[in-house]
Amino acid sequence: MKLLSQRILDALLSLQSITGLAALSFLMYIGTFTRHWTDDFCYIVVSESSNNIFEAIQVIYTSWSNRYANVLLVGAVNLFGRPAIRFFPALMIALMVFCLYLAISQVAKFTGRHFSPLIGLNLAILLTFFSILQAPNRFQSVYWLMGLVTYFAPLVMISGMSALIFWAIRSRPEKGTRWMALALLAALAFLSGGLSETTLAFQVTFFGIALVFCFLFLQNEQKNTGLLFSGTALVVSLAALLVVFLSPGNAVRLENIPESQFSFSTIPLIFRFAWDFIWNSARSFVIPTIISVLSAFGIAFAASLGSNEKVEQPARGNYWVSIGLVPLVSYILIASLVAPSVYVYGTHGFPEPRALFPARFVLTLALMAEGFLFGRLTARAVLARAGFQASSGMIAASATLIFVTALYPLWFLEKEAQTLPRVQGYARQWDQRNSFLLEQQQQGNLDIVLDGIQPPGGLIELRQDPNFWVNQCVADFYDLNSIAVFP
Repeated sequence: MKLLSQRILDALLSLQSITGLAALSFLMYIGTFTRHWTDDFCYIVVSESSNNIFEAIQVIYTSWSNRYANVLLVGAVNLFGRPAIRFFPALMIALMVFCLYLAISQVAKFTGRHFSPLIGLNLAILLTFFSILQAPNRFQSVYWLMGLVTYFAPLVMISGMSALIFWAIRSRPEKGTRWMALALLAALAFLSGGLSETTLAFQVTFFGIALVFCFLFLQNEQKNTGLLFSGTALVVSLAALLVVFLSPGNAVRLENIPESQFSFSTIPLIFRFAWDFIWNSARSFVIPTIISVLSAFGIAFAASLGSNEKVEQPARGNYWVSIGLVPLVSYILIASLVAPSVYVYGTHGFPEPRALFPARFVLTLALMAEGFLFGRLTARAVLARAGFQASSGMIAASATLIFVTALYPLWFLEKEAQTLPRVQGYARQWDQRNSFLLEQQQQGNLDIVLDGIQPPGGLIELRQDPNFWVNQCVADFYDLNSIAVFP
């Protein structure tokens, strides 16, 4: 009976992973229509005109932005040619799934659970899918190069660092391996810290909480290893914060912000804006929120049925502690993501939609974690009842839930496919303009006036004034003297 039930659940989990991968594959395919917009031109020009990447970082850091690592990633993508941007969103989405799978697998092993790899894979796929699906501005966060580098890439790196820390705590590596792992962790923390001050505040808070967790809940050698690794990540993140704070480029950016005065009276706004984001998200994405929670609940049921652990009581106290801590920790992390915007803009500091993608990820993670924990609690309560071990009723309920939630990505695909012609239209317009500008440059026509195009995602486009910063960056990108659009 148990073998048959496990085969049924594995088949349904496979179906869920297939539908989730289908939805993610479509999102990755959409990324092939990504083109350069606004800031992309500026960063590529700096990258291509510098003698080396360190000079490019110095130019950005001293003259415009404290995000010292952005141009490093942009330059890395551009090494494969300007069209390589079309494959970067797909690569980052795939890396997100991979790093989340590693982190989930290490957490499961750390807690002593022996789940099927399908459990971790499904959770990683669904967490990535629902985060992108509910992004406040999906285009600017996922399909715009600078938005992807600034707000998506740090989440991938932090997920990878989390997997590394749990691996170290669980396996307690030898001295040589430990130092190599610490060096990798430090490099990732410093690189991630230089991508965005928004995600850097989150990173510092995240590893600070991790340090407290290791101090309070771990024992003996695990505690020492946890403190060493989480402490290293925190110290390096604080060093990155200092580098960001001391950037000469801060003064340049703040000159363009009319209201950039911070006062202690604005601190409560951080927590109010964090709550506003959570409340607005709950109202705006009711169905995806419910499906994401139910998906995690069903996966937890399947994990419990497939687990070999002996169930002697409905639940242990650590489950209830976890259920209570998840909302609190997620709220603190979301507040940390809001804090930099409030620091700069004060009462006008509710973050822009693209900057809220990391908050959307945290909220989705928290909701799915709660669903998974409640699923485990429910399964334990049922399995603890005498004579109800892996009963047909429980198997049927779990199978039905997984099957129903597995259909949601297919509904998303059917709906989202309708937007494909519009996305292709943006790319076609861009390609036509790109060909025209390259042709004009080769013919020696270096002062161009042309029709503007409407950029996707609400991004800034060329203007009539050739001295506007976007116009100047586009002119430099194509080696022109000037470019402008007709009134």
